[in-house]
Amino acid sequence: MHPTYAQLLNARGTIDKLAQTGLPSSVSLRLARSIRKVYYALEYLEGERAKILPKYVELDADGELRKNEEGEYIWLDKEGFKVAMEDIVELEIVEDISPLNAKQIPNHIEFTPLESLQLAEAGLIKN
Repeated sequence: MHPTYAQLLNARGTIDKLAQTGLPSSVSLRLARSIRKVYYALEYLEGERAKILPKYVELDADGELRKNEEGEYIWLDKEGFKVAMEDIVELEIVEDISPLNAKQIPNHIEFTPLESLQLAEAGLIKN
């Protein structure tokens, strides 16, 4: 089973934290390969979001997304956008991510229970 885009989004900060830890070289290389796949999937998600935004946000005369004084989009159909994005983020990613065994992470690297859950749901760590 592959993680969903939503699970990757939820784990983004924790994945960044894991990437910056001092892991042994062999573990670090394997993790780097998986993280590269995660970031690629998140870039793809952002591209899909950018493609559908014009359907739900007002456009100016140049075809650019309009924003108000606070820098927020001027929505035509915010609820429709949320529904469209919910459909996308619940899709499973297609990249194969090789999870690390939790025992491969040195004891001095600590994660909260929530962070551990996020990494497991993102497919980066297994128990």
